Amino acid sequence: MFKEIAHRKTQTRAGNAKLISEINKVKVTNLVRDNGGIFRADLAKRSGLSAPTISRIIDGLIREGLVTEIGAGVSRGGRKPTLLRFSGIDSYIIGIDLGTTNICGVLTDLDANVVAEIKTPTRVERGFDRVMERTSEVISELRGHLGSRKGRICGIGLAIAGLINRER
Repeated sequence: MFKEIAHRKTQTRAGNAKLISEINKVKVTNLVRDNGGIFRADLAKRSGLSAPTISRIIDGLIREGLVTEIGAGVSRGGRKPTLLRFSGIDSYIIGIDLGTTNICGVLTDLDANVVAEIKTPTRVERGFDRVMERTSEVISELRGHLGSRKGRICGIGLAIAGLINRER
């Protein structure tokens, strides 16, 4: 029993650490995006996170292609700071509004510039499975609008109005 409790506590701590890490990543990403150009030291001051945490997060965001280093700043002793900028190049998001009348889809870059939009009748009378198939087709059509551009879909958001039956 004690092993089970210890295991659960370890899982909870690991889950909490992962959640905190994700929250910090979002916080840093938003600061970089909202400031147009910012240094790591400024990120640490504004976020309240440590310099090593900022470096770890920024290094990951650079690998993901969401942040780029755009130049060096003026040194006040020591190494010159590197200016960082949000970069959503080749990264896209799909949004789907699944309504009773229409399925509306949009493909945007990470700066919210619309690349493509699709609106098609939902036709709920054909049943749930067909509505889900058509929603999947809309997503595929939107992806097709990337054409020869290299790009990745970072996420898909789906909005559905209505009540939820948790049992079904």
